[in-house]
Amino acid sequence: MSDIEPVHVHVASSDVPLGQAPAGQRERIVTFYTLTFDSSRTVHQVLRPDPNRVIAYVQAGGANIVLARTKGDAQANTADATYSQPNGTLLPYGNTVPYPLATTSEVWAASAVYPAQLAVTVITEA
Repeated sequence: MSDIEPVHVHVASSDVPLGQAPAGQRERIVTFYTLTFDSSRTVHQVLRPDPNRVIAYVQAGGANIVLARTKGDAQANTADATYSQPNGTLLPYGNTVPYPLATTSEVWAASAVYPAQLAVTVITEA
């Protein structure tokens, strides 16, 4: 068997970048706050629109809270303390697991029973 001589190759141009390290992961920032609902403040904006938000978590305390897409939708929930037909997502206050919100849109909340609290955790990328 004869020896095969290697062929020399020279790439003059390519669409593939050579020797470039992958881009690093963006920094993630966590923010915590609590919103309090009472007779003078029945509706809160929980989240503002944010394209950098990765996820948010909310947890109701003291009374049930309804999450809604708009302020008007949230206000519609303040008249019915039984929440027989909530205009949004009902968060029961006895739930011990935070509720995830994987959205970059705004979110509003309302409570018709007081006092109530909404614990919020927001993770964004810088």
